[in-house]
Amino acid sequence: MLVKDIIKVTGGTLISGDPFSDIDLSKVSTDSRRFRKGEFFIALNGENFDGNRFVKDAFKNAAVGALMNRGAAAH
Repeated sequence: MLVKDIIKVTGGTLISGDPFSDIDLSKVSTDSRRFRKGEFFIALNGENFDGNRFVKDAFKNAAVGALMNRGAAAH
């Protein structure tokens, strides 16, 4: 899946980067504690947790990108 595909499927907005990038987004992680270099981080939210809080950690661990909830960029 490409960046432009993620944008289209989610109806999201790209905050930074190239929407036509050919970065491989096939390796996905939802757990920043088990994150591996080169994965695409999806920040899940639940009743007792907010995955958006861990996006910075994912990028420190060499994430290729992240999917966050609206307004989460302020974290």
